[in-house]
Amino acid sequence: MDKPIGLVLMGGKSSRMGTDKAFVKWHDETFLERSIKLIQSVCDEFYLSVNQEQFNELSPHYPCIKDSYPEKGPMGGILSAMEHTKANLLVVAIDMPTVEIEILNELLTKEGSTIIAFQEKTNGFWQPFPSYWPKNIITALKTSISKSTLSLQHFLSNHNAKPIYIESNSFQNINSPEQL
Repeated sequence: MDKPIGLVLMGGKSSRMGTDKAFVKWHDETFLERSIKLIQSVCDEFYLSVNQEQFNELSPHYPCIKDSYPEKGPMGGILSAMEHTKANLLVVAIDMPTVEIEILNELLTKEGSTIIAFQEKTNGFWQPFPSYWPKNIITALKTSISKSTLSLQHFLSNHNAKPIYIESNSFQNINSPEQL
């Protein structure tokens, strides 16, 4: 099986944070530095999924894929990356600095022909990131985006995502300065 390409999703508006989350400090490094270090620890190649403004600022320094589906959320970023790379993706979100390499390695041991994501045991809630996305899901992503059906919960449930079961609140994404 081909090793997936790493993708750091970061094209959101960061409205609750009040500033681009990529440059928010977590301990002694930015979310961006931490995410790149994490994804490079398990993937030979990676890209940042970015909006237009981020592309202008970051593309001279990092491999970036500009979101071809603005306002379509994480699904738009994943589809843009799949169209660009034509590869399986290991996806992490910029705003989850507590994710550790062991979590990514667990996803990689189970990679295959379906999406793999973490799911809470008690309530069935999907934690959409980090996750593994096989390139064969591209048509389903295009269909969902064309219909503006953008819920990752819905998509994962309806496209036979393979769960890795976890306890509730195992992952934390940071959306506001109060959460730092």
